[in-house]
Amino acid sequence: MTKETVKGPIEISCSQTITVLPRHEYDIKFPADAITDCKTPVVDTVVTDELGCDILSVNIAEKRYDASDDECYKIFRTYTVINWCTFEDRCGDPMALKNLLVVNRETFNNFGKSPLFVLVRDREYKTRLRTPGGSTPTFPGNDYPQYDRLDEGTDPRQTPVSSPGLSNQTYEFDANSSEYEFDDDGYEEFWISTDATVGNSTRLANGDITGSTGAKRDLLVNGSMPVDCRPFTGPQFPVLTQPSTPVPSGEYRAPAEDLIHGFMYTQIIKVYDNTAPVVTGLRDTFCIREGADCLADMDITVKGTDNCSNEVTLETQFLMIAPGQTTDASKMILFPGSKWTTKDLGNGQFQIVYKGLPVGTHDLLVVIRDECGNLSKVTRIPFVVADCKGPAPICINGLSTELMPNGSGKGLMTVWANDFVASDIYDCNGQGPETKDGLKLVKKYSINRVGDPVDQNKTALELDCADAGENILVEIHAWDEAGNHDFCVTFIEVQDNREVCPTVTPVNKIKIAGTIATEMAASLQGVTVTLSGHNAMSSTTNASGDYSFVNLTQGGDFTVTPQLDKNHLNGVSTFDLVLIQKHILGVQALNSPYKLIAADANNSKSISTLDMIQIRKLILNIDEHFANNTSWRFVDATYRFPNPANPWSGNIPEVVSMNDLATNITANFVAIKVGDVNASAVVNATTAEVRTSGEFKLQTAEQELKAGNEYRVAFTAEDLKNVQGYQFALNVDQSKVELMDIEYGVAKAENFGVFKQEGLITTSWNSKYEPGTLFTLVLRAKADAKLSTALSLNRVVAPEAYSQANEQLGIALDFQGLTSATEGYELLQNTPNPFNEETLIGFKLPKATTATLSIRDVKGALLYKVEGNYAKGNNQLTVKMEQLGASGVLYYTLETNDFTATKKMVLLHK
Repeated sequence: MTKETVKGPIEISCSQTITVLPRHEYDIKFPADAITDCKTPVVDTVVTDELGCDILSVNIAEKRYDASDDECYKIFRTYTVINWCTFEDRCGDPMALKNLLVVNRETFNNFGKSPLFVLVRDREYKTRLRTPGGSTPTFPGNDYPQYDRLDEGTDPRQTPVSSPGLSNQTYEFDANSSEYEFDDDGYEEFWISTDATVGNSTRLANGDITGSTGAKRDLLVNGSMPVDCRPFTGPQFPVLTQPSTPVPSGEYRAPAEDLIHGFMYTQIIKVYDNTAPVVTGLRDTFCIREGADCLADMDITVKGTDNCSNEVTLETQFLMIAPGQTTDASKMILFPGSKWTTKDLGNGQFQIVYKGLPVGTHDLLVVIRDECGNLSKVTRIPFVVADCKGPAPICINGLSTELMPNGSGKGLMTVWANDFVASDIYDCNGQGPETKDGLKLVKKYSINRVGDPVDQNKTALELDCADAGENILVEIHAWDEAGNHDFCVTFIEVQDNREVCPTVTPVNKIKIAGTIATEMAASLQGVTVTLSGHNAMSSTTNASGDYSFVNLTQGGDFTVTPQLDKNHLNGVSTFDLVLIQKHILGVQALNSPYKLIAADANNSKSISTLDMIQIRKLILNIDEHFANNTSWRFVDATYRFPNPANPWSGNIPEVVSMNDLATNITANFVAIKVGDVNASAVVNATTAEVRTSGEFKLQTAEQELKAGNEYRVAFTAEDLKNVQGYQFALNVDQSKVELMDIEYGVAKAENFGVFKQEGLITTSWNSKYEPGTLFTLVLRAKADAKLSTALSLNRVVAPEAYSQANEQLGIALDFQGLTSATEGYELLQNTPNPFNEETLIGFKLPKATTATLSIRDVKGALLYKVEGNYAKGNNQLTVKMEQLGASGVLYYTLETNDFTATKKMVLLHK
């Protein structure tokens, strides 16, 4: 400052130094032990209160142990509290025991009955102390002994100091001793207490403690606190008093800097569970095997839900079936037996199979046990075994009939449904009494015009002069005693050779007919064709793609609309993505307007990567249908595109309309399968089988998996540079492994569909070649097994790759290093193929073993399954058309413990 004097201004200055010293004071309350229910595991936890300049960090670790008493299990919850303001980083792991004071559960004979406190103080206060060597009453002085935590030889801090002040030992509060005064001197004291007040001599809330007075004895444990690990030079010093003057050239530090503030305590939590688990399962219907034993296999997945976890067990000793939902214990079908199979699917789910049950409503009785030993109530899951399929009649190919006089100047003829039966058929619920191979002869047939209602009691059809000269399409339905029916379509040629009908100009003899086929002239079967206008009716295209509407009103207005919106994935594969991508990049354009319409998956009237995204989601089974498009589109076959390179430049006609119909009309349509630009869709039962010309191998190392361990399974492909793309699905056996993660490589996230609950991974890739790992699966083993038994191809996505020459290749998993467990196995192509009555499936086995042959349709639905014990060498099975109940492209699979293979076959309508 400046002061004016007679001699002039005088400047006077001064300075003040303010030193801020840390003050380490805080409370830690470690919780008492707890008892809880597993459903609501809310228990007391550690509580910290920072009273000074400290940053306390809490780490909680848990270990679970089996019960030793009446509880379900125990949790040992260990709390570690670190004061980051005092921890020295070069001491290493702050949670290492050498850096911690373990708060003993036995202190004050507490054993978790009440909370224990750690009180850190540096203030002026008085309290009463007694040393471990003092007069009675005694206390367990070895609770907190001083001990060496450094292993550094003769560090002076290891030597207790007897004077001045307190020695480097553990002290306890004693209400009968003299007071000791503590100062606010920068040297904190560490107390173990049962409340938040140092020296509070009230009794423990939950009982007595050691000592005749029963008073609370807080413990002063500075002598047991861990010291840091920095080099030390300087004199010996006491723990609780001001040391002598520091040595200037040394690294002397006061005790407050040398003590590590780290504490550990373990709380024991007993967990109880007295709530029984609950069993659920869906009521399902299982269809009997027509043409075989007329029995069905029950296959039900049940789920056990527990209030604590999904770790439940199926109690097979209580597993049984109540035929006809009986309550009579003597009639129950008990587990085990050769017809029973159970499988743990994980997440509390169990697959239960019983082979060979008759028609009826039955109950599956299930009991589940949770991990605490509680049993669910006996749960009845009803299910139905039914005859689901009608007998398929075999019709003669058309019948001619002649009208006879009806006595009124007109013609009439009655034809009977049985007149059209070409050969006898047999069914599990036929009328009989004649039988064949255990099946009853079907005698009940009905007849109706195509498009008319079906009535099982209508066994005959009357024809009159209105039908003269026409081929009348009729349906012949065969019925079983369960009410099921199936039909064949044939025709009646109605003649009036006797000229019994009056000669008049017919007014209702107009016909609209046509054919629906693809651009490649492949006839499309199963299209629903709707006629609207003066007459309303519908028809379905046959195997030749034909439809017709007859007896239409002359002069009427009509519109024909074809529709087919099912099985969106039919014909759609990653090869279509390859071709669409080439079109987008200008490498190779799609060369017809119909292919361009097929590529427009999102119906945006353009082709872009958005279409590819929708198609890939369909291939990966992420989507089941196109969001903004139908499965098939239809264009009037007479339409000529103004600009074939841009089919959307004009109004594309997807219906055919006609006014004042005066004569027969032919209305043909071109069918377009959306997403299928290479015309591979199955259009009818005679569609040729696509044959592969080689294999694309996916390589990974064979591994011996051990339960509980995690494994990284990397997949590579040496021939990746030789293919334009691939697609397949991996089945993950959830009884052996659990999928934890996928690490992407050459194939990215958008190339995958992951269905963890189903244990399925789908993948579709087409991109520029780059070397490296395709992808890596992270698996956790649930059981000891070989990797090759835990992963397999799944038919949900057709496994195929595409060479640079546009050839289709098969997919094979190559577990490198695999011992030749599959050597000598071979599944042969069925003969004949295609077939229409029966076919022979052959296979070779290197040893006598159990094998299962199953047949599925293109949707994956199981049509046929047989299991047996087969000899070493060549084996063969005969499969008949009536055993399958389907037609078109089918897949047959042979499975043993060491081998799985799948091939295609084609079943034709007779």
